[in-house]
Amino acid sequence: MGIPTDRKADWKAGRSDVPPEVIVTREVRWFRGGSLPHDVLTWFSDGADVYHERRRDRYDPAAANAGIGLKFRGESTFDAKYLMAPETVEELAAGLIGRVGDWVKVSRRSNGSTLLHGDLVSVEKRLRTRTYTFEIPEDGERGIEVGCEVELGDIATPSGPSWSLCFETTGPAEHRDVALRSGVERFLAETPLPGGLVLPVETSCAYPQWLTRRCVAA
Repeated sequence: MGIPTDRKADWKAGRSDVPPEVIVTREVRWFRGGSLPHDVLTWFSDGADVYHERRRDRYDPAAANAGIGLKFRGESTFDAKYLMAPETVEELAAGLIGRVGDWVKVSRRSNGSTLLHGDLVSVEKRLRTRTYTFEIPEDGERGIEVGCEVELGDIATPSGPSWSLCFETTGPAEHRDVALRSGVERFLAETPLPGGLVLPVETSCAYPQWLTRRCVAA
């Protein structure tokens, strides 16, 4: 999936013979206003293998208003993200109801020819990610590996702080439903939702919708 490891250096160097990275994912995300509570951070991180990342993303607000994610990710990558079909509301576990969607994502090295019109919305992110992988058996062949990333985001925008929780699949697109549900199940088995933490459908949306509500309309 994506660009082979031995060709990523060429891609990052901007060589034209390396194609963009294109992936299809299934994801569900929730946003809550205000600073990330310490007890939520502790709940997510304690005793777990967590990958940490800090970066600044800049979004095109006009595209977000149309439900499309267009952004400069960090300092070197341009991303375009499109919803494949209307999202569905699903109860993934008790207290965990969200809008699940399938997205096509295209990433490439940003350069001077990438133009986004108008003022961009800057979003500072401190991300913590846990990854789960699974092997799906296939007749007569080695199992297919899929995965699910669980991301806790501490977010700052011109409109103030927020935080988010997201489940996002990795692996072949045809197995994304199994990947999502297996990831949710494994995560909650290790990290049960603490008392008082409820993520209802009213707080669930993707980044373009959240940016429109939080930043563009502000």
